[in-house]
Amino acid sequence: GVLVLLLLPLLLLVLVLVVGVAVDMVELVEIDEVCVSVNVLLVVVLVALVLVLVLVLTLLLVVVLVLVLMLLVLVLLLVLMVLVMLLMLLLLVVLLVVVVLLL
Repeated sequence: GVLVLLLLPLLLLVLVLVVGVAVDMVELVEIDEVCVSVNVLLVVVLVALVLVLVLVLTLLLVVVLVLVLMLLVLVLLLVLMVLVMLLMLLLLVVLLVVVVLLL
């Protein structure tokens, strides 16, 4: 659910980018001084949007990686705990066997 909420703005940004590029193409056909300045502005805005997108994506990637690493660490800790418990049980069994044999 959270991922969908995060992805919706990204999709909207992509749509805005596509529309902006389309408008750019249309305006490039009618070459006026005003349109050139508008084009420059659009290009700047597009570059800024792309940079923001890249930043957001990299942040998301980092967050996901950190979460995955944390999960892996937790799993490893759980496995270690289980192994320790098993070792303890084995030691107890061995001790019991030794005690029984001695008795």
